[in-house]
Amino acid sequence: MLRTVSLLRKIFLKQSSQATKTTYSPSELAELKLSSKELSRPVAQSEAGERYHIADRGLLKIFAGEVEQLCDWFEVQQAIWVAESKRLLIRWVDPARPALRVNLTEPDQTDFMRLFDEKVTLTIVLSMRRQASNGTNIMGAVRRRPDGELFSVIVVDGPLEETGEQLARELEKTLRDAVGLDE
Repeated sequence: MLRTVSLLRKIFLKQSSQATKTTYSPSELAELKLSSKELSRPVAQSEAGERYHIADRGLLKIFAGEVEQLCDWFEVQQAIWVAESKRLLIRWVDPARPALRVNLTEPDQTDFMRLFDEKVTLTIVLSMRRQASNGTNIMGAVRRRPDGELFSVIVVDGPLEETGEQLARELEKTLRDAVGLDE
């Protein structure tokens, strides 16, 4: 019985990995510069024909033979996947950067989103949340860039009054002190 379960698991894993494999042209492969491990990762296909690939260095978009690195993982604040509408929404750490909205072809993006979230989470060194007196949530984090440099970021989900702004400054100071960053 145990051997049967083990064999079934191997077959399932093999089928699952085959289902997510994507072929690239020789020019795309040369431009992607990915390890064999990275090449075996799940790829999300958009309705517009773009492919989104999770590389160690960041999220890549492949379209019409061109490869574009959309971001490094430390730049992502949040990714939201809505299976019913097949929509991926990516919000950035930089509040001035417009969110990326992509309509994907498949409603099941479990493997893609799991790895996406893992890559973003690996950049978070420390995070804390507070709530201002008016109910606005304040999230602070210390993140790590690929070169090892640490930086802090504060994200709020609404307006802040003077006391809320003070709370956000104190939160950022607490985070920076906790990891030894200068003010």
